[in-house]
Amino acid sequence: MGRPSAAAQQSTGSALTIIRLAGPAKSCVEFGRALVLLALALCGPKSAHAQPPAVAHLSPPARIVRYAANESGGRISISFPGGDSTTVETIRRELLEAAAAIRRGDFRKLRIVRSDLPAIKVLTAQSARIRCTYRPTSKGGELVLLSDDDAVVRAIHQLLATDPPPTG
Repeated sequence: MGRPSAAAQQSTGSALTIIRLAGPAKSCVEFGRALVLLALALCGPKSAHAQPPAVAHLSPPARIVRYAANESGGRISISFPGGDSTTVETIRRELLEAAAAIRRGDFRKLRIVRSDLPAIKVLTAQSARIRCTYRPTSKGGELVLLSDDDAVVRAIHQLLATDPPPTG
């Protein structure tokens, strides 16, 4: 004895009716499932990519660069108010490297001052007359630039009177 071809076999349990499909009817159901899966596969990624993740809209914590002049020079401070310990250590390392560069008279690659100012030429030529010290702060660090030479102090004041370069 064979199975019914396209129709259904039914077996009845307590309150459940189970329909077993055979032949072409079973193929149609499988084709329908495959079609639904294909539609979901084609539509799913587009709608998922239409809205970027919320994290993409968050900006990293802002780095704050401040200049302050005093009678014998001034200071440059950098802080990350919301920064984690890794970020703060990175800033401290950058300031230590900047202090060493200033002591050598190399202002070319410093990201904390504008290198296009006339004051930079004076500071480069007179680097032996600059006392540059680094001090860590709770959220970053600062460089203190001091000199007994009036021309160097004026150059430091000119440098610190400008806006810091854009951070990026």
